[in-house]
Amino acid sequence: MDTTLALTIIGLVLSIIGIVFIAIPKVVNEKTMSDLPKEAVDISA
Repeated sequence: MDTTLALTIIGLVLSIIGIVFIAIPKVVNEKTMSDLPKEAVDISA
């Protein structure tokens, strides 16, 4: 695989992940940190 193509694919995937983190931070925090108290969800988002 060409280096440029690999770096482009990695960049696109990480950009999509970043957009998801910005768009729905509360859901992402609840999924990644399952034992997070409800009071801390808003603060962490």
